[in-house]
Amino acid sequence: MFSKKCPYCRGKNLYLKQTSLVVKYGCRDCDKKVKLMRENGMSDKDIMKVIK
Repeated sequence: MFSKKCPYCRGKNLYLKQTSLVVKYGCRDCDKKVKLMRENGMSDKDIMKVIK
């Protein structure tokens, strides 16, 4: 089920990223930060710790 809040920063500034086959949402507040952290090899748990 879809949550109305971002899983990382718990903000409500979500937008629709992709609609074909799978619906994906992104957060305007932390999307760029999360992308950079994933490229550097951080896990989801580590990203949540840094952003909070």
